[in-house]
Amino acid sequence: MKRLLLLRHAKAARPSGVGDFDRPLTAGGREIAASVGRHLAAQGIEADLALVSPARRTRETFDLLGSARTREARFEPGIYEASANQLLALLRAAGGTAETVLMVGHNPGFEDLAVLLVGEGTASHLRPGALAVIDFDVPDWAQAGANGGRLVSFVSPDSPES
Repeated sequence: MKRLLLLRHAKAARPSGVGDFDRPLTAGGREIAASVGRHLAAQGIEADLALVSPARRTRETFDLLGSARTREARFEPGIYEASANQLLALLRAAGGTAETVLMVGHNPGFEDLAVLLVGEGTASHLRPGALAVIDFDVPDWAQAGANGGRLVSFVSPDSPES
C-alpha cells in the first residue's frame, strides 16, 4: 500500500512588489502550518519522501511541519503551476520505493489532483493549509492512477479534524 499526504501550502501574504513565487506565509499561515505538523506528530504520520514546490510559501510550510516528519526532502520545480496530470506523473516517477510521500504545493493543481485520485468530495476543497491523506492499494507508485485512491483523512484549517 502507498500513502500520499497532499498538503496545500498555508495562507500566504501578497506583499506589494513581491512576485508570486516569492510570497511568504502570513502569521496565521505560519500557525496553520505548525498545527499541521502537530497533527502529523500526534497521528504518528511520517513520510519517507517529501516533494516540495520551491516557492517560498511551500518551503516555509514544509519547514514548519518539523523535519522529523520526513526522511528525505526534494524541492521539485515541476510542482509549481503544475496540472493534476503533471503532478501525478511527477509522483509516479519520483515516488520510488517510498511507502508514504508528502507533496507540498499549490492550487489549482492540488485540488484537481485530489479530484483525479479520489473523485469529487471533501478533498476537492483544499483551502490553504489543508491536508488530504490518500491511500492506494498498489505495490508501486507507477500504478497509482485516476480514481485509484481512497481518502483516509482530511484536515483543513476551518475543520481541524474532519
